Amino acid sequence: MNNKFLFIFLFSISQSVDSKCGNPILSRISSGIQRNLICADNEFKIRSNIIQNGVSDEYFECVEFLLFYSQDNVNIFVEKYQYDIGNVSNSALESLVNHFIYTTPLAEKSEYRSGIKNFSETFFGPPPNKDGSNEINIIILDIRDNFSDDSNNYIAGYFDRNDQTDNATSNQKDIVYIDCYPTNMVADYPEEALFTLAHEYQHLLHFNSDPLEIIDENRFNPWLDEGLADLSPSILGFGNRQYGHFLSNTSIGLDQWINNGLEYYAKSALFIRYLYELDYLGASFIKNIFEDDNFQRLESIKHWIENFYGIEFNNIFEDWVINTSFNNYPQSDCISDVSKNIEINRNDNSYQSPEIPPYSFFNILIPNHSNSLEYLNNIYDDNVFIYNSNDKTVLDEIYNNFWMFPDTSYQNDYMYTFINDSENSKSNFINYEFKNRFSHNTLSFGVDIDNYISFDANKWYAGIEFYIDTTAMLTSVDFITANDNIVDLKISKGGIFYTPQIDTMKCSSTGSGLSRINISNENIYVNNEYVYVILGMNQNAMGYIESLNSMNSYYSLDGNTFIRLENVQSIDLNGNWAIELSYIDTIYTSYHDTINLGHIYPNPYNPILGPDLETTIYSEKHEKYKIEIFNSIGQKINEIYNGFPAIDQEIIVKWDGKDYNGMIVGSGTYFLLHTYNNEVKKFKFTIIK
Repeated sequence: MNNKFLFIFLFSISQSVDSKCGNPILSRISSGIQRNLICADNEFKIRSNIIQNGVSDEYFECVEFLLFYSQDNVNIFVEKYQYDIGNVSNSALESLVNHFIYTTPLAEKSEYRSGIKNFSETFFGPPPNKDGSNEINIIILDIRDNFSDDSNNYIAGYFDRNDQTDNATSNQKDIVYIDCYPTNMVADYPEEALFTLAHEYQHLLHFNSDPLEIIDENRFNPWLDEGLADLSPSILGFGNRQYGHFLSNTSIGLDQWINNGLEYYAKSALFIRYLYELDYLGASFIKNIFEDDNFQRLESIKHWIENFYGIEFNNIFEDWVINTSFNNYPQSDCISDVSKNIEINRNDNSYQSPEIPPYSFFNILIPNHSNSLEYLNNIYDDNVFIYNSNDKTVLDEIYNNFWMFPDTSYQNDYMYTFINDSENSKSNFINYEFKNRFSHNTLSFGVDIDNYISFDANKWYAGIEFYIDTTAMLTSVDFITANDNIVDLKISKGGIFYTPQIDTMKCSSTGSGLSRINISNENIYVNNEYVYVILGMNQNAMGYIESLNSMNSYYSLDGNTFIRLENVQSIDLNGNWAIELSYIDTIYTSYHDTINLGHIYPNPYNPILGPDLETTIYSEKHEKYKIEIFNSIGQKINEIYNGFPAIDQEIIVKWDGKDYNGMIVGSGTYFLLHTYNNEVKKFKFTIIK
């Protein structure tokens, strides 16, 4: 009998703690040891400490439960004490019943919307039916995981293989266990509990089809089982694993499992999700590997792909690496970029990577403006590719394993990716040469800090003030956030509330990896001035340190009004984020000398034939700017701009030739009035039709 114990980390809606699922590993064969633990009819045998994996009496206790629901071969029990003190509500239980038995309305396909149970048993397979009753038992309880307000982790749910044995401590039923503290089982829609239920139910079903799936030569290796378990709630619309834990460190093996790290769960979930999304594999392939009890883990996947689908597994793995690097998951939203494992060394001309395990990949970042790279040579003839991180295009080889970089390459970020698609650990060796060198600098905030603040679940913004004490051009922003998230990134120079020079959306990655945005082509120049980097996020956190005031940190709940953070020690701390702003020393360049302010094109203008009339505005400081259109007798017919333009930026404003009422104006002479800085400038143009 194998008495190992597994912690399975699960997606957590709460950000202040990491939820887990526990899965004691036991043989499906009875231990043959009889014990004397006897519970009353309204009690279940519950592990008194889920962290311990024993099966004797001292590891269990009898706990009283209430039967909340018993229909459709499903029984739902609630720990009486937890129900009495209000940690479980009727509305949450009703939602759980409804989603498990009847409906999963957020599922990706209509045929998957008839409840967790129906989907899982059709998509995967039947449950073990340990007691012959054909009944599934869901037990809601406070899992004995030593959770307290001072701890960071808890067990969100588990499937206990002991229940599938004839041990005296076994309940000898098909059971999944769902936590109610701190897991929220009070809300009308208990999202985390539903995610956990779908996840754990797959474990129960998979035990029936292949109880040896998670055992690898007497070692615990559940990567395939975990990937399948995470696929279920993903398909059903209950959320995804935080893939960023893997994307921030891709140099772990596909068939590898060490210390139950979050990166291993994320790797498994992402790879299985990829196989499911492939048209030529899809749901039928998932069912094949789920039901396969002759081969386990990677051997099972290889067996089916190569023998029944006629495809080399290495081709599948290489395609997965490329599509993951290019965020190419058609059915999945917000897959963040892979992070660098290392940045190329500007002071060397060669590099040998560490050995990485079989079926993994290693990423070397060649950042913009670090240098102008002339060539790079892959010495070992390994499976590698280089791609432009900005537009996700592959850089072609000049000849085998040799790349030349164009003169404009310094403006782009490139990633050199080494794929180990062999069954042995390997390293990679490269030679390279630089043509030019730039003075490249980086300012950081929060990289080594772990105290953070979350305000509420709505979208909010965090801003950091950086001072650049030279003439420079901004080149990139790198950042880490507390979870995989769509981030609204803004960069403003001059003031925290100024109209930003950059306003873009980016999928960020959790874990230790940095998400990166290249802004070198935006030509944002600074001259001994302040630059503000602002992150807008849902369900995330912002930073706090003792020297907060000197770091000039701000927060906002609406993206417009920013408040300096002061005296915030009393606010709950959670989350994790960091920002790096990079720039190169250069001669300051202003648009002021190149812009033809008030330029009108075309003139004369025909609004019927088009294109739209264009005029140019520019402002060196944060000030109100307005553009109005008047006819020849002084009547105002439209206002085409009224706001605060980004400073030191050329902005094109367009007009479609229509008045306030949406009607195209007649032929004649018209005037554009630019009003700013208490000045008015008038420009004449003609409309002909």
